[in-house]
Amino acid sequence: MNAASGISVDPASAAPTSPCRLCAAEASFAYDVRGQRLYRCGDCGYLQVAPVPSDAELAEIYGGQYFEKSKYRNDEAQAREQDRRAALLVQAGIKPGANVFDFGCAAGSFLATIQDRYEAYGADVSPEAIAMAQAQLPALRDRLRVAPLSDPVPADLPMMDAIVAWDVIEHLGDPVGVIGKLARKLKPGGVLAISTPDAGAPLARLMKRRWAFMTPPEHLGFFDAATTGRLFGGAGVTLETTMSRGKWANAAFLAYKLRRVFPEWLPERWVASFGQSAAGRLCLYVP
Repeated sequence: MNAASGISVDPASAAPTSPCRLCAAEASFAYDVRGQRLYRCGDCGYLQVAPVPSDAELAEIYGGQYFEKSKYRNDEAQAREQDRRAALLVQAGIKPGANVFDFGCAAGSFLATIQDRYEAYGADVSPEAIAMAQAQLPALRDRLRVAPLSDPVPADLPMMDAIVAWDVIEHLGDPVGVIGKLARKLKPGGVLAISTPDAGAPLARLMKRRWAFMTPPEHLGFFDAATTGRLFGGAGVTLETTMSRGKWANAAFLAYKLRRVFPEWLPERWVASFGQSAAGRLCLYVP
């Protein structure tokens, strides 16, 4: 495909294999997306980006501009999605007053939703995101920490009744190791809840390289139900249930995602302008 699309395929320039970060078997080169090399494991089927970006590259990716996107605006779509996530904790039996840790808390919108019901804690890789969360949630200021993706648990974090990682595992270079570290911070019988784009969904299989969540180097691994189960098993966690469902999002965030996949169709200036418009705040339920 042409370079203007942001997608190029050059198998000759890629290493033929890469160790699978999920099961350690051999993953073979699949294709390039946005100049990033993707490998699919012949054993478990996990699709991963390799190599993993350096710490300096990750710091640049998750700078303050990352959290200025319309996804992180406190609007109706955000409120609906966070309310639904909070309801999952209630369904899982997490009682009022329980300790809940949000790993990858971003600017703190989920913590804002649960802070009156639970003893809430949060961490994120981005100092800018934590500063935003602290400004919005002064009562939780001392419970919000910067934590690298590779070391998710602050040293003074108490044991948790529940840990959530909403839309985080696709960003991890060592998902098994991180999930294992999080699980070890749970009280007996505690709950670990995650969400991630479903690479096994019909739309993902249809769109392939053009899938809206195929956005390396932000997203480093692509999970379906089978590989999610493999992730939990490798981390020594009992997988109780999985579900595949859509989510609430504002139209501006969808436009941002479309531009990431189709940069030749949507000028950046138009996407920025749309994000500030009334239409950009339209709340939609998407697959």
